[in-house]
Amino acid sequence: LFRSAFQGAFPMVQSDSLYFQISGTLVVAAIFIPALPAIWGTLTGKYREVEEVEEEPEVPQPVPEEVIPKPVVVSKGATDYEFSTRDMIIAVVIGVVGVVCWTVFQTDGFGKSYTLKIDRQAAIQKADAVREGLELNVDGYMQTTYFGSSLGSQPHTHLVRLLGRDKAETWVQEETYSWLWHTRWFLEEQKEEIRISIDNEGRLGSFRHLLPENQDGANLSLEDAQKLAEDFVETHLNRQVTDATIYKLLASQSEKREKRTDHRFVWERYDKKVEEGEFRVEATVLGDEIGRARTRYKAPEAFLRTLNEQGMKTAAMMIVMTILVVATIVMGSIYLLRAYRQDDVNWRFGIGVGIFVTALFLFDRINGMTGFYKGYNTSQAMMTFWGMQAVGMLLGSVFLGLVAALIAALSDALFKQDLAEEMSLTSWLNVLRLKVGSATLWL
Repeated sequence: LFRSAFQGAFPMVQSDSLYFQISGTLVVAAIFIPALPAIWGTLTGKYREVEEVEEEPEVPQPVPEEVIPKPVVVSKGATDYEFSTRDMIIAVVIGVVGVVCWTVFQTDGFGKSYTLKIDRQAAIQKADAVREGLELNVDGYMQTTYFGSSLGSQPHTHLVRLLGRDKAETWVQEETYSWLWHTRWFLEEQKEEIRISIDNEGRLGSFRHLLPENQDGANLSLEDAQKLAEDFVETHLNRQVTDATIYKLLASQSEKREKRTDHRFVWERYDKKVEEGEFRVEATVLGDEIGRARTRYKAPEAFLRTLNEQGMKTAAMMIVMTILVVATIVMGSIYLLRAYRQDDVNWRFGIGVGIFVTALFLFDRINGMTGFYKGYNTSQAMMTFWGMQAVGMLLGSVFLGLVAALIAALSDALFKQDLAEEMSLTSWLNVLRLKVGSATLWL
């Protein structure tokens, strides 16, 4: 039955229509409805047995054993954890020593010299100025702006290993743009869109203008298209690729479209070459318009393959981690069910933690709404995108809240079993909320 329902519902789930996606999910979910009473009976320990037609002979009932009451354990109170004056002095000294060690022995990471000198609104204004200078009309377009960073990427790893952190960081900052405010203009279900990226200092970091492959355009010669690309990267990216003492042309190619000719150019800065790695300037010309212009560092393919390869050691560690995770989930589930049947689960505490985690998740999603359309694919209907985002937010919040509630309830049950003489987790939470204890204990 389940296989038949799944085979019928799977094409609906794969559909681009939100209505069919929800309908297909409900079809599969309906199969599990008959199992709910059995699950409830397993959790509660109450089973409904089917009455037999034939009468069974009476079986003598065993004499119940005498129930031995559990020993009463007196838990500590908030005042039992307060430091004496001597203990407080020791704690403060240890804290000061820790801060001093952290300050003295702290090492700066890759990208320490980067500072964000413009905010989102200033980046939007600069992107608008670039767009207006290129006479690109965006009337009726939707717009979104979000921040992105490529610091710490795999190509940068190649530079750090060969040049050292400081020199690699200097070259990356001089020759590429790694911190960018991306502003995107787009239309629903249309391929044409404009992307202008402004770096952390307010400079144009990259430009892209997507056009449909069948859109009308010019048929420039390769030489004319190269001149157009050279002028653009020199004017807007401040890269003089025509200087033969610094740059050399690596690739230039043309591609004939149905109604125009497109061109692609790649320049390499050979005075800053790191073995087989290359600092590149790339540009494309679509007809007689600039389609893309950017700078980047290209690490050798052999290095990237070595960096990403997974040998026996990695596979063995993944297997061990998987086994440990599965074992933890199974053992935790067994103990939680056992504690539930013994009425040792504080659901109020677990549900409170779950609600708190859900609220944090929703707050994080709301805080990121400025980049809501970052992942929007223009081949997708807007209603479908909205529906998928809403369903993802709903399912994500419910899942995280449920997992957090179960983990909190399990932790509280384990705490009460193994550390019964200590103050409960709920009481410690009340300390943080200043409901019990003193300000000294809170400190």
